Amino acid sequence: RAFEAHLHLGHAYFELGRMDAALAEYDAAAQLNPTLSTPHFEAAKTFAVRGDTAAAVARARAGLQLDPDSAYGHYTLGVVYQRAAQWREAYTAFGRAVELNGRDPRARVNLAGAAMRLDSLEVARAQYEALISLGYQVAPSHFNLGVIAERRGNRAEARAQYERALKMDPAFKPARAALAKLK
Repeated sequence: RAFEAHLHLGHAYFELGRMDAALAEYDAAAQLNPTLSTPHFEAAKTFAVRGDTAAAVARARAGLQLDPDSAYGHYTLGVVYQRAAQWREAYTAFGRAVELNGRDPRARVNLAGAAMRLDSLEVARAQYEALISLGYQVAPSHFNLGVIAERRGNRAEARAQYERALKMDPAFKPARAALAKLK
């Protein structure tokens, strides 16, 4: 189980900003347990932080070859694409992560964000409604439902969603500003 020690060391180095050392630890973990996908996903995140999208995608895909149904792996690939502003690819990866694990609110938040950037408002709406049902980021989800309603020209629905956001979090400034703009 020495591979776990290397994973933990990789996480520690990552948090310290020592990306080369983190990558070396993730590589060591992968060598010690070549069937484990996690070191590849962690290396992908590290490459993404360094701005090396090609290497990040390659490592995420290497992990997904080992575990094609890993919601975490697809989520990680989505994060890589998101950092590179490759929204169509991020949308696809986050969508797969949600298919595999619909209870993961992070994948839903990110799928909704990518959908908004691609103007896939119905997909975004469904994700924000699911997040509200999960009790996760309720005020921001209502706010974003308001943005969607406003984009669709439904000012009354937008107002109602902004008011719901403020009811959930009276200090939520974006909803207050959007509501003031509507009046």
